[in-house]
Amino acid sequence: MENRIIKYILICCIGLFFACDYLDVVPDNIATIDNAFTSREMAEKFLFTCYSYMPAHSNPYSQAFFIGDEFWTYQPSDAAFYLPFEVIAKGNQGIVSPALNYWEGYNNGKPMFIGLRDCNIFLERMNEDIPGLDEYEKIQWIAEVKFLKAYYHYWLLRMYGPIPLIKENLPVSASVEEVQAPREPVDDCFDYIVSLLNEAEADLPLMLANMTTESGRATQPMVLALKAKVLVEAASPLFNGNTDYANFKRKDGVQYFNQTYDPTKWEKAAEACRYAIDICHQAGYELYQHQPYMGENLNPEMLTQMSIRNSVTEESYLINREVVWNNPNSMSSPLNGGFCHPKVDPSISSVNIFTVRVSVPLKIAELFYTSNGIPMEEDSEWETSGKYAERYSIKIATDTDRYHIRVGHQTAILNFDREIRFYANLGFDGGLWYGNSKFDSDDQWVVYAKLSETGGKWLNHSFSIRVIFVKNWLAIVMLSAKTFILQFIIHGLSFGWLIYICFVRKRQTRLMVPRMKMLPNGSML
Repeated sequence: MENRIIKYILICCIGLFFACDYLDVVPDNIATIDNAFTSREMAEKFLFTCYSYMPAHSNPYSQAFFIGDEFWTYQPSDAAFYLPFEVIAKGNQGIVSPALNYWEGYNNGKPMFIGLRDCNIFLERMNEDIPGLDEYEKIQWIAEVKFLKAYYHYWLLRMYGPIPLIKENLPVSASVEEVQAPREPVDDCFDYIVSLLNEAEADLPLMLANMTTESGRATQPMVLALKAKVLVEAASPLFNGNTDYANFKRKDGVQYFNQTYDPTKWEKAAEACRYAIDICHQAGYELYQHQPYMGENLNPEMLTQMSIRNSVTEESYLINREVVWNNPNSMSSPLNGGFCHPKVDPSISSVNIFTVRVSVPLKIAELFYTSNGIPMEEDSEWETSGKYAERYSIKIATDTDRYHIRVGHQTAILNFDREIRFYANLGFDGGLWYGNSKFDSDDQWVVYAKLSETGGKWLNHSFSIRVIFVKNWLAIVMLSAKTFILQFIIHGLSFGWLIYICFVRKRQTRLMVPRMKMLPNGSML
């Protein structure tokens, strides 16, 4: 009996051994990587998969631009509107389950390394003969994915500093040592990103063939704009000779941050910026100037305000020729609407429609210049008249303020006699709000933001802690762009840059008086 049992066991084992091939059969209707490149249509789907890892640049739940002190929210915040930036800004970021984890793709981050793997798969399989895919199209798609691969590396570099460079995928048979890819010095990371962009540039179109169906796909201006940005950051003090990271080394002693300042990096950055601008001009891009729609009645100052506001809120390529890269993965409606917009229409009964979550602190409101085109603390008129010292006191608006503040309304002196950018980008108690069914400079909404008023605090959430509202959130972030301009001029670069910068500044502050300032190298700004 015992021998018979042993015999049956041996027969079963032999049968299983010879049947192993059947276990390797993939069931019908299950997609494999080979299916992804059996036709043009399938390959295009994989191309769009590579695009799907693009971060949502305007989504407050997946971005870190609120971590600084340009924005803040009321405290304690509402758990229903949890924002990762609060966790990080309050010093509660951890290593176990970090917010905005783009390394692994958790907590509102995207799995960037998986995205890089898919990009490599796509580039590897493009060497095959794919039915229905023309050669010119294949070349363009390869260039698009190289752009994506460069951007995903750049995104990781900005977030984590030195990173492993995923130049190609590892085979399944890779050893433990091969899998443990080391982080590379930041200069090597920048060089690799730039090399990918250089490879992609020539094979991409100057403009998209169909702005509607192809929105967000890579073009030459996008590649060159990104290259310029990358080189500027590589030249910046953060990465160029940053001695604060002198002890930040790999286990084998490799220095992650170079310790010798290299001024030629600024020259490369300037050349890349100039070339990017030239190509953008060739493609028909230009600074946005608002063209009034039918029914709009705008005075010259309001026309300038709308040029400032709509330069980042008008998404259509056909209308806004300043938009070089329109990211369809990013929707800014939470910021431009629900997160920043106060309730201005008293006929709307629900206070929950407008969930004002973020506003700017007073220090940001004070960064905007006076109507004389000078910082508040440097304006002699404000100093001698006492306006600067009394800027938090109140004043009654008169007819001369009618396009900015409701006549007869009491509001802070801080809100009077400011530059156009102030009124284009910020709202405040007693201030005027253009749009939302009112398109006449002489008939705008009024922001009533005191306690229990239309745009004021009704509940324990959804209110502005400083009674200042954001009309154009991106402009607040860009207030620090002056530092970027100064870096270029301080390092002795072309005066032509100052001319172009003045052209941009003219669009935004055309009623301002230009102010010259002596810089450390003796040049004037």
